[in-house]
Amino acid sequence: MKYRLPVIILLTCLSIIACRHRLKPKMYQINEGREVLMTTNESYYYKNLHLLLDSATMIPGENIVLVASHTLDDTGRTYITGNVISFDEKNTYRLYVELPAQLQRDSLDIAGKSVCRLAGKYDLANEMRTYICRKGFALIDSVRTKWFYAALSGFYVNAVNDTLQFRGDLKVRLQK
Repeated sequence: MKYRLPVIILLTCLSIIACRHRLKPKMYQINEGREVLMTTNESYYYKNLHLLLDSATMIPGENIVLVASHTLDDTGRTYITGNVISFDEKNTYRLYVELPAQLQRDSLDIAGKSVCRLAGKYDLANEMRTYICRKGFALIDSVRTKWFYAALSGFYVNAVNDTLQFRGDLKVRLQK
């Protein structure tokens, strides 16, 4: 009997920690079979929009568009003239996913419904910074009125057949 209260407190603390860990959003870029953790900048969604894949723009429509921004730090060294000056490169990826107007717990195919834009990199042509999802899914979980959790996995290809692959979890809030 005297151990009952400490055991209950311990179990309560463990369940809180387990829930926080499970619901903490993490996104990974998969590069040559290796997962690299990305920094989540923001993730939100808009209602009553449609996504144009070729330009990654949103126009009025009847669906939901999820927008998630992630940064990959320290992707390698970039050297300038004879290895004299070097700096760490940061790449920011903005994922757009078109979802049905009525969100519910479901697994959705996002091939042809998602695009990834490489932010910045204005020295590259627009078609080289735009990656279309060729294979992937979004698993919608815990839908609430102003937010939802989702697991996302996608394989993206640009016009010159460069590829990007992402996998991770998102907590997405309604943007007004």
